[in-house]
Amino acid sequence: KGSLENAVTHFKKALKLDPKYSPARNNLGSAYMEMENWEAAIECFTAVKEDLLYGTPHYPLTNLGFVYYKLGDYDQSVHYYQEALDIAPKFPMAFHGLGLAYLAMGRHAESVAALERAVEQAPKEAPICMDLGKAYQAAGEPNKAYDAFNKAAELATDEKVKAEALAAAKKVWNP
Repeated sequence: KGSLENAVTHFKKALKLDPKYSPARNNLGSAYMEMENWEAAIECFTAVKEDLLYGTPHYPLTNLGFVYYKLGDYDQSVHYYQEALDIAPKFPMAFHGLGLAYLAMGRHAESVAALERAVEQAPKEAPICMDLGKAYQAAGEPNKAYDAFNKAAELATDEKVKAEALAAAKKVWNP
């Protein structure tokens, strides 16, 4: 709710009461991630992913993928996204992150494939459609990029995102 310092304090209190309470540790990692405290986030998510009783291990794995993506370690990012997908083969957040990591690596065909899977699993997510458009554009497929950008604009609930998507579509239009 925008009070990250307060959240960190409360998650730490919860962990003081029960150091093995992985949901609090995962949420603490998410707060650190929002604060761009990457090392602290890695420490939290690593501990959670090693908890054999944690019910949704694909979440901390996906979060580790995101952290390493933000750090520019794309190989490590891909590793964690793929590990998440091994556990949850239809998890759109992991496909989305994997597609972005591949895009950053210049692996355009793999980026397109991962982002298409993300769109299949979450067809109403404007940010995923927007990133698929960018992947198509990088792969030299302007017409598919145009369609993806327009789909992102259609789905966007934020006027800034909608305007960005329409501008991107206009830029790649190739009749």
